[in-house]
Amino acid sequence: MQAVQSKRYFWWFMMIHCTLWVIMPTLMRYALPHDTIEGAMWGQHLEWGYDKNPWMNAWLTRLGWEIGGTSGIGIYTLSSFFVGLSFWSVWKLAEKILPPVSALISVFLLEACINYTLVPQGFNDNVIELGLWPLMFLCFYNAIYYRDPASLRAPRLLAGRSNPDIDAGLLPPRYARCRNDVRAWILTGLVAGLAIMAKYYTGVPLVMMALYLLTRKEGRISFYLSGFYLGVLAFLVVILPHVIWLFQHDFLTVRYAFNRADSFQHHFWILHFYYPFDFAYTQLLDFLLPILLILFFRRSGVETQYFASPFILFMSSGPFLLTIILAMVFGWHLYNEWGVPLVALWGILLILIFKPEISEEKFRKFMIIIYSIMFLWAIGYAAGLFINSKHKHSDNYPAQDIANYVTEQWQEKYHKPLKYIAGSRYIGGYIAFYSHDHPSVYVEWNDQFSPWINVAEMKKYGAVFIQDNYYGTTVFGKHPYTDNGKAFPAEVLKQYPKLIILPVKYFNWKRGNKHDDPIPVLIGFLPPQMIK
Repeated sequence: MQAVQSKRYFWWFMMIHCTLWVIMPTLMRYALPHDTIEGAMWGQHLEWGYDKNPWMNAWLTRLGWEIGGTSGIGIYTLSSFFVGLSFWSVWKLAEKILPPVSALISVFLLEACINYTLVPQGFNDNVIELGLWPLMFLCFYNAIYYRDPASLRAPRLLAGRSNPDIDAGLLPPRYARCRNDVRAWILTGLVAGLAIMAKYYTGVPLVMMALYLLTRKEGRISFYLSGFYLGVLAFLVVILPHVIWLFQHDFLTVRYAFNRADSFQHHFWILHFYYPFDFAYTQLLDFLLPILLILFFRRSGVETQYFASPFILFMSSGPFLLTIILAMVFGWHLYNEWGVPLVALWGILLILIFKPEISEEKFRKFMIIIYSIMFLWAIGYAAGLFINSKHKHSDNYPAQDIANYVTEQWQEKYHKPLKYIAGSRYIGGYIAFYSHDHPSVYVEWNDQFSPWINVAEMKKYGAVFIQDNYYGTTVFGKHPYTDNGKAFPAEVLKQYPKLIILPVKYFNWKRGNKHDDPIPVLIGFLPPQMIK
């Protein structure tokens, strides 16, 4: 297959996939996923960190909100952008080590994985990692290698000094020539910095990248090059504002990350064996369909380049295995959604392992299968919204109805815009997003989780206190007694004795039926101290 044809196949595939998954959730969801709402709530106030994550997720969600408003189309477009970025990065990396048609198939296999279809409609830190990890690997590869099969000269280092390992023939110049590619190293540092500002879990692939540099001869050459150190500097510049923020906020985000990984107290074998293997099993199960699809082709005996297989092996399986090892050693409870970015290079790995024999006829039939799977995912998603007899899911959460009711009740009583909402982060976030007043959220009535809130000012202008029985109520990360959402926590009532509590209001689920219990929502008004 010619390069021009390869590009055409790729860009049509990516355009159709991304367009489909912008349109589907925009038209069919009644509310954004709660993880996305959390990012939007944070993004109302552009901080260098938040109680659960660094700043990248919140800032990008704010961008999507500004672009698409409460329709969510801007945020769904961001999700598709990062999926597309992942596709492109995998494709460009695969092209460096595989024939064009094999590189395409390594990308198309990902279409059969839930991590690239149903999961990314909920924009969050995992989706950002899905896009940035393969881009980081691509930049890292470019920083170490560049293809120059025509060159017979030994690689040269900075100032014309040759490296003994290369001159001794340990790295065949026929396959690769090392250079001080400053731009590639700086891009690697920038992308790595942005990725870890999306989620600390990026530290796992960064460890594998460091191990690759230390254990491979072509990697150790990098320590003699100025580009490597400029890349490290770029990484540090990106993360520096967040590091300063961490010192100012008692390492809040770091403590949350470790507390969540260690949040379950169970028997030794459950923590150190069951959870890690359950996580591994789930990731492999999610990738089962791509594994089955590769069997559509026959194996061939085509060999790959000298340095390609070790690089892909490190970057595709390394983060997965290191995650499992760390969980087994420290007894961490791994959440399955953390594995979303782990599969990005697995399509390339399948090609390298299986070495499929690809004829033109086979490729055409494979494309028919891939596009069929693409639209079956969409049909299945749509059908799931209507067929399921119990519609208690964020797709059908009556967020707009709740936001409109709360805002109207406040304005009827006080004739002022609603400036603050206090309580549960999810229902509070939904009201902040869908209310035309877009109030700031006092998360869990907690200063630590809401550094943007001035409590004295909130008392001055007044606030709505809110909780429901679906997302639940937490105070300082704990679940207090609320009589199934029909009473505010005792510690909140004690702190705010002037709170005016309204009767519980019930809201029906969208697409609901008579078997669905309505959502009880408890509303309280903290009266303004002064109204001008």
